[in-house]
Amino acid sequence: MSVQDGDRTDEATFRGRVRDFLEGHAARRSRADEAAQLDEPEESLLRRSREFQAALFDAGLAGLT
Repeated sequence: MSVQDGDRTDEATFRGRVRDFLEGHAARRSRADEAAQLDEPEESLLRRSREFQAALFDAGLAGLT
């Protein structure tokens, strides 16, 4: 079985959507950023996590595996 050109185009379009989403919603983090997050209050961390999950849902990207 071979991959159809349309499948490749669909995958490329999807990858572009995901990249655009991540650029707008997920800043790259350094190890120092990750260490600082350990000191972040749990309420703040949960709020940011919920906001990110809501943005994923709004973009049609939630629940992907």
